[in-house]
Amino acid sequence: MTDKSKALALINENGFTTVSQLCKALSISESTARRILTKLDQQGLILRVHGGAAPLDRKEPEKMGMAARQNLNRKEKVQIAKKASEIITEGSTLILLGGTNVAELCPFIVDMHLTVITNSFLVFNALQYSASVSIFFLGGLFNPKEYEVGGFLANQNLQYIRANFLFMGAASFDEKSGFSTADPAIELYLSCIEISDTICVLADSSKYHSSGVVVTAKPQQVDYLFTDKGLPQEAIQRFKGLGVNVVLADEAKEGQ
Repeated sequence: MTDKSKALALINENGFTTVSQLCKALSISESTARRILTKLDQQGLILRVHGGAAPLDRKEPEKMGMAARQNLNRKEKVQIAKKASEIITEGSTLILLGGTNVAELCPFIVDMHLTVITNSFLVFNALQYSASVSIFFLGGLFNPKEYEVGGFLANQNLQYIRANFLFMGAASFDEKSGFSTADPAIELYLSCIEISDTICVLADSSKYHSSGVVVTAKPQQVDYLFTDKGLPQEAIQRFKGLGVNVVLADEAKEGQ
């Protein structure tokens, strides 16, 4: 089987697949992977998107509905969320902003004694029956695509709040531009960064060099990036050089 055939099979099996994931799976260079994707796209066999490719029956991640995005790279998201939950201490105040990566944190914190501030209905639905989590739900304009609220009212509610941790996702990230979202209304992100002690981004490696539009945070503003082993080693080192603690989801603790 040729590398092109292997790449096509991998994309059809896994869904949205990044260039770096192809390189790792097929032991090929980035330039070779990009040439293969270009040929497959020209032959009408895949959907070429920024940072990778998807099967023809799949859309770019940020254009999918919420239900579809919840299942995209689900295994990686759960592993990332589990790893991120390990830094949370009892009694902390957390801000959990909308997005499927952040929502996966909920099963790992539902039995902890915490205060959770959120604009996400995914988070609210997952934690609403917890006996130990107090939820502060931000008001604002409902965004049905993201299943969250935002805007002026949400920002106003943050005036008198301090948080120990902020957990947010990203539609795209890289070492130069930082972390970005497809939503141009970023005021809520900026406000939450200002009032939080520790800034954490949860993003699977498929979002590396993806297609975010508006920057929510520069690397120097972020304390932790929780991601998976699909992120290239060079990128990990560059992020660390900028002061970001890069934590890989599938790194087991000693003794486990």
